[in-house]
Amino acid sequence: MKLKQLEANAAFDAFADSDFTGGGTNNHGHVFWVTLGTLKHSTLGLKYLMGENLKGAKVKEDRAQLDWVTKF
Repeated sequence: MKLKQLEANAAFDAFADSDFTGGGTNNHGHVFWVTLGTLKHSTLGLKYLMGENLKGAKVKEDRAQLDWVTKF
């Protein structure tokens, strides 16, 4: 688990993490993740992001991402 916060004007909006609350700045929340080694050269990961705006309209967004990585 990681607490994530990016205040207004802390970074250029185009370079902010687009997965967390749809991108941009002026938001905070939590990120949870787990990664499992499924096969000899593969992993399966799950990441859950919960975020909301710091100021202004209280917009909340929850997002789940699933990743399958295979190395050759």
